[in-house]
Amino acid sequence: MALAVLIALIGIVNTLMLSVFERTHEIGLLRAVGMRRRQVRAMIAPSVILSIFGAIIVSCSGPVSGWPFPRR
Repeated sequence: MALAVLIALIGIVNTLMLSVFERTHEIGLLRAVGMRRRQVRAMIAPSVILSIFGAIIVSCSGPVSGWPFPRR
């Protein structure tokens, strides 16, 4: 069970890192067009909060839903 949770956490971190890598180019483009740092932060903050919240929900719901079905 611990190994499954560890693999899930690694997958979540990998997905978030890919998202950050892709967003870096978008942020650079927005800054080049004329957006200020405060405006960029205000635009990105909800997506960061949502992704962290989703990662927490998925990390907790997997083990909780698998708990009643152990294999012996």
